[in-house]
Amino acid sequence: MSRTRASHAFPVLGVLSVLSLFVAGVTGQTPARFCENSSQSQPEGSLLEIRRLGRGMISPTIPQLFIRVLDNGLVEYETYTGKQIILRKKKLQPAAVLEIRRLMEAKDLVDARQEYPLLEDFKDALMKTCVTYKQREQYQHVLLINYTPMNPKAEGYYPPSLMKLLGKIEEIRPKTKYEHRYRLDKSGLQ
Repeated sequence: MSRTRASHAFPVLGVLSVLSLFVAGVTGQTPARFCENSSQSQPEGSLLEIRRLGRGMISPTIPQLFIRVLDNGLVEYETYTGKQIILRKKKLQPAAVLEIRRLMEAKDLVDARQEYPLLEDFKDALMKTCVTYKQREQYQHVLLINYTPMNPKAEGYYPPSLMKLLGKIEEIRPKTKYEHRYRLDKSGLQ
């Protein structure tokens, strides 16, 4: 009987080892490392870019351009239709661009940390959100891990201007039926 228990223990330990390597590898990544491609790929006139990458039981499992806002009001974003990823474009009204600029220049966002580790551990899912924004002619990065704006502790954890900015982006970014059905249209985890 002890022989049977020992043979079943190895697969369990193996799975636990793989899970711990997975979590350590994904959560240990620095903002500069995850976000470095964002600053290198910024087109002329880019004000704001949000990229996401999920691991585990969450989408998107490949890097996604959630949104890019240019200073002329042009918006670019990748949408999922269930069959393919499509780059789409939209034009914002000047008032919306001004509101985004105002939120990006807020003192609490200027003073924001580079990384906000997870507030809530979903065990089988991890979403990294890189927010790259222009302040004083330089790009700044904030890495959000499992961004959860609905969490009761979120209000004192994330800068208020960052939460408002992500909420505004969620409002203006068009969604496909597929994204809405599978809740891929949200800037945070609900």
